[in-house]
Amino acid sequence: MSIKIVYIVSTLRTAGPTNQLLNIISNLDKQVFKAVVITLSPEPEESMFRYFEDLNIQMFSLNLSRIKGLIFGEKKLKKLIQEIQPDIIHSQGIRPDQMVSEIHNIPKIATIRNYPFDDNPAKFGNIKGGILARAHFKTIKNGEHVIACSKSLAGKFSDLHQIQMPYIQNGVDTSKYFPLDKTKKEQLRKKLGLPLNSFICMTSGGLIQRKNTGNLISGFIKAELADSILILAGDGPEITSLNKLANNKDSIKFLKSVPNVNEYLQATDLFISASFAEGLPNSVLEAMACGLPLILSDIQPHKELIPPGLSYEVFFDPNNTDQLAKLIKQFPLADQGNVSRLILDYCLANFSAKVMSGKYQKLYKEVLHVR
Repeated sequence: MSIKIVYIVSTLRTAGPTNQLLNIISNLDKQVFKAVVITLSPEPEESMFRYFEDLNIQMFSLNLSRIKGLIFGEKKLKKLIQEIQPDIIHSQGIRPDQMVSEIHNIPKIATIRNYPFDDNPAKFGNIKGGILARAHFKTIKNGEHVIACSKSLAGKFSDLHQIQMPYIQNGVDTSKYFPLDKTKKEQLRKKLGLPLNSFICMTSGGLIQRKNTGNLISGFIKAELADSILILAGDGPEITSLNKLANNKDSIKFLKSVPNVNEYLQATDLFISASFAEGLPNSVLEAMACGLPLILSDIQPHKELIPPGLSYEVFFDPNNTDQLAKLIKQFPLADQGNVSRLILDYCLANFSAKVMSGKYQKLYKEVLHVR
């Protein structure tokens, strides 16, 4: 038995959704499933294309700009789908979801990785973002098998729109993200040029308004923690204003985008996220897989990730920098080992890429009524 799944995305741009797609395909049972990837547009400079190539799967691109995609995309996609003859089409993203909705007689799955009315206005402004959000919401509402990437995102659609949506939680590649023992951690700090005995805090992700990095920096500064460092791995439109806020402090280091974010996580002591909104954040999952203790803003997607029984206060109001500073100062260094083990075990049991992919594989069989 071979089930052919066609995955359709705009591009393979380096980003959380592309990582999740790679996690799904990498862990497919090759005896049962055959993956094919279709992209709609030319690949950007920061692309994960080569990682998908390494999987030895079929890959196609319509190679259309957004404007040409509007004119020719639907016709070209239908023709390509006809040639491939998939058993299931699995899309993610507003353009793929909309184009796939016009293809009939093939079961369709769409994974929703954010709440359109939060994400699109934040990215594109209230007017353009609002139009895109309404268009995507309409596609989601009329979709065939629509899956949320988190329990909290599914809950939001239910609470606000009475749309009942199943969910499959995001996963993390535990072959890339894993903890190091003390000796290897010290060696890694030397390699990365980080001080051996400092208490290192870290955050990662785009420097955009939704990530609330300004309040994170302010809270770290207010904590006045001796011999501590804050690492910010990521780039984005707020980098200039955030550099001003950091005021050239030696204790705050901007890495911009780095290919080895896993190594910085492995060299770190504490991960902080101050986001106002998330789907189910890859950055926090990656930190958990590295066994890092967490301090997080009190949004539902963050709360969904935390195991019961932690010995310290994890959550803070993202608008309250004094509360964040207090949590950083009160972090229980003495219990760091126990905290790390609890978080790592919970991550491996619930949020590994293998666990997530397994749930999608089960869904594919259910949709096709295959055992």
